[in-house]
Amino acid sequence: MPIFAEEISSQTGGELFEIVPTEPYPADYDETVERFRRERDENARPTIANSVKDMAHYDVIFIGFPNWGDDMPHIVYTFLEQYDFTGKTIVPFCTNGGGGFGNSIEGRSRTCPNSKIFEGFECSGNRVQSENGNIAEWLGSLGLEE
Repeated sequence: MPIFAEEISSQTGGELFEIVPTEPYPADYDETVERFRRERDENARPTIANSVKDMAHYDVIFIGFPNWGDDMPHIVYTFLEQYDFTGKTIVPFCTNGGGGFGNSIEGRSRTCPNSKIFEGFECSGNRVQSENGNIAEWLGSLGLEE
C-alpha cells in the first residue's frame, strides 16, 4: 500500500498519514487472516496508535487499504468513525487479490454519510496499474486541483 500512497502524494502534493494499529498486525499471513476474521465477526474497532493533528485542515482525504475478506480492515472503520468527514471528499484506493473493493464501498458510505465519496482506484496485488488504467490517469479523471 505504501507505494500507492507515495505515488498519490507525489502527484497531488498531499501529506501522508499511516494508520498504525496499537497492536501491530502479525507478519504471518495466516495469523493476519485469523485476526481479520475475529475483528470482522466481533465487529471490532481496533485502536489506532496515532492521530491526524488537524483533520479540519483537509478537504480531500485519500484512504488506502487492502481488501481483506471482501471488506476494509476494521482499523479503517476505526479511522473513519474517529473523525468528522462531513462535507469532505473521500477518495478510496485499494489492493486486492481479485475481489475489487468488495463490500467496502457500502461500509464507507454507511460510515461517512455526509461526505462525498469518489470512485476509487483498485488493483490486484502491488501493481500501480489496473484494468482501468494507472494512478496518474485515475487522478487526472477525478478533476481535483493540487
